[in-house]
Amino acid sequence: MKDGICQGQSFRAPLGGSILCSPLKSTSEKVEPGQKCKIICDAAYPIPESTSCAVTGWTVKSENVRCDATKGGLSPAGQMGVVGAFLIVVCLVTAIYQYKKSKPQVRPIREATQQTFVQHQIQNYQHVRPQLHQNTAFYVHH
Repeated sequence: MKDGICQGQSFRAPLGGSILCSPLKSTSEKVEPGQKCKIICDAAYPIPESTSCAVTGWTVKSENVRCDATKGGLSPAGQMGVVGAFLIVVCLVTAIYQYKKSKPQVRPIREATQQTFVQHQIQNYQHVRPQLHQNTAFYVHH
């Protein structure tokens, strides 16, 4: 049932839920003192899980009852925040990796051979003195 009345006090089940009282005296909404009622949620966990009808009325007010899909875990917004933070970390790691990978590799000076040194000197000389280059032949030993 959705509503129960105990000693004149009304108890309304939370949205998406109902209450099941035992022992079941009748199908009416009137609940007798001493009866316990289980709170049932369709697709979540009830907080609290039950209430009772006492001589003074309900032991739990219906305003304090709710259906919680996470039951103490992260809320959906918190879960989305964790996923978003994870994606940001993955993007940063990937960007740093690609940046370091695309940097040009600097060859150590030791790798330069005598032939490349001579070719470099010839290119510099040709650039500085183009008029000499017209009548001069350069030979490089291998």
